[in-house]
Amino acid sequence: MCKHVLNAQFMLWTGSQWYDCVLCHAEANGGKPFVPSSRVMSLRCKRCEKVFRKDLSCFSSLDHKCPHCGHMLFFDAKFPSVRIVFLVKHHHGHHGQLV
Repeated sequence: MCKHVLNAQFMLWTGSQWYDCVLCHAEANGGKPFVPSSRVMSLRCKRCEKVFRKDLSCFSSLDHKCPHCGHMLFFDAKFPSVRIVFLVKHHHGHHGQLV
């Protein structure tokens, strides 16, 4: 499961390994961004786990579904929420949290 895009519906092939998203690729490769070698990419549906190829230069409404099982592949991405906690020191030496 992707920790960057919580509702990722497909994986992408980079020529050597499958990744859940381009951020997963960058994290595993020392921050190096994923640059496709061609416009045609191999993708794998997370529902049926079958592999298919898509030309990223000419998407249509038909390309938003897995060609094997019909599962929707593209949604608005859901990212994990971030919780920031500030430690506050009171005048009397007590500590508290401000969320």
